Parts: sequence; structure tokens; C-alpha cells
Amino acid sequence: MKSGAKKGKAAKAAKEKEAKEKKGGPKGPKPKQFRVQAHIIEAKGAKARAGVLPDLVVMAQVTGQSCKFTQVVRSCSECHFDTHLSWSFQMTFEEFHNGELTFHLLNAGTDARADPLGVYELKLAQIRKQPMSEYFCVWLALYPSSQLYVSELGPALRISCACLGGMQRLSPHTQDETDEALTDDNPVVLMPPLVRWTFYSLFVAVYRIEGLPSMNAYGDATDAFVAAKVHGQAAIKTKARRATTTTTATAAAACRVSDITTGHPQRARARVQRAAPPADRAPEDERYADDHRRRLRSVGVRRDDR
Repeated sequence: MKSGAKKGKAAKAAKEKEAKEKKGGPKGPKPKQFRVQAHIIEAKGAKARAGVLPDLVVMAQVTGQSCKFTQVVRSCSECHFDTHLSWSFQMTFEEFHNGELTFHLLNAGTDARADPLGVYELKLAQIRKQPMSEYFCVWLALYPSSQLYVSELGPALRISCACLGGMQRLSPHTQDETDEALTDDNPVVLMPPLVRWTFYSLFVAVYRIEGLPSMNAYGDATDAFVAAKVHGQAAIKTKARRATTTTTATAAAACRVSDITTGHPQRARARVQRAAPPADRAPEDERYADDHRRRLRSVGVRRDDR
């Protein structure tokens, strides 16, 4: 009887083993449902080639999913698309963390019908980490390749995108929120992954201030000071001159300015030129001109750059 029971258990175990082999062995992680929604708003900064303006179109793709396109806008360097795209798919945990949402800005006015002007790759996991799983009205600084260092800005693309899981719904935005984001003077810009930065020094000298009004109830003069601010840097302030309507004391400030565009050294030189003292300054201001030249030499500004 015991031997028969052992044979029965062995036969049962063999059948279970065969059933598992037929099913393909142990199951892997179960895929989850995701939805990606993208709103392609506008593009700007596309350069004309051979004197011909491009026909702009945007192609967007989620890893493993089909490509989707906006409409083509003819002969322009900047345009509005206002196109909504969406994808619904299932991915495992590993596939999701390797997945990307890729935007391509193309020129459809060539023989190939798809001349690339710039690309930007967003990790799906990166989008999920944002508040409400969404990038809202952000600019993408497009680049030619994620493997190359960028030393000059190319075209830019403004988009909104969200990566939603399961039954999660997209958070609605009011018209006021949308208008405020579109007209923001300091919007969010997602930079390329590899950027070669160039640093510049900017020197500003304040020589004389005249005609200051009385600013208190007793009719006394103004306690004046000057504040200078470069975008992205903290404001630099001079010392306050107490109770005066005219001040001739020199105030100087130097700051580091970083930008990745090659055209900005010329812009920095123009600002230094505007900050230079006037040619018809008073004789008592001559001593400040020597100080001005000495400070320019200390920050490395050449004579022909002023």
C-alpha cells in the first residue's frame, strides 16, 4: 500500500511539472496600464537652410508604440501647432523605466520629407516624478543627438505632457493658469543632457546720478543706491548715499554670466559700452575714468571690446 501511495504522488508531481512546462515556466512581472498625453503647442528658432524657410512638423513617439505627427506648417521659422496626441499601452516595471517619449522637429519641405531639425527625449519615469505626473507648458531646447555636446542653442519646442497610470486622470487647468504659463517671462526650459558652458564676466560702473527727488515727508533729499540684476543671478547693490539729490561716487559691480550661445560675447560687450562714462563728463569725474579702465582690465575686457 505504501509503495502504491508513493507512486501516486510521484505521478501527480510529474503531471504538475509537465503542466508548468507547457505554460512556459514561472510567470514574470505583470504589465501595468499606462497612458501618455502630449500637447504640442508651438515651435520657434528653426533656421532657414540655403535661404529657404522650412516646412515644420513634429513627430512624437513612445518607446514600442506608433509614431504620431502634427500638421505641417509651411515656410516658417516659428509656428503654433496646438495638437493633442495620446497613447495607451501596457508595460512592465523594467520596460517603463527604460521607456521614453521622444519629440522630433522635422522639415517636411525636402526630398526626404523628414529632414531632422532637432530632437528631445523624455524618460517616462521622469515625467511620472513631476507634480501631478505632468510637465505643463515647458520649453524643450532641442539638440541634434543625445551623444553629442551642445555648444549652441538650436530650435525650441513648447509642450505639455503627462504620463498617467491605471485609472489616474489628468489634472485640469483653468484658462487663467494656461494664459499665465504661456505669457510667463521666466518659463521652465529643459536643457539638453550634454551642454558645454562658456563663462563670461560683465562689469558695470555707475558714475553719476542727478535729479533725485525728495522721497520723505520732511522734504529732505533721497537716500539713493543702485541695484543691477542679470537674468538668473542675484541682484548686486551699491552702498546707499544718504540725503542727496546728486551723487558722483563711483559704484562698481562685477558678476559671472554663463550662457551656451556663441553670440552672447558680443551682447556682453555692448552692455559694457553702454556702461562706459560719457565723453562730455565733468572734469571732476576724470579720476573715475582711470578707475573704470583699471577695473575693465581686471576683468579681462580688451580696449576694442568696450
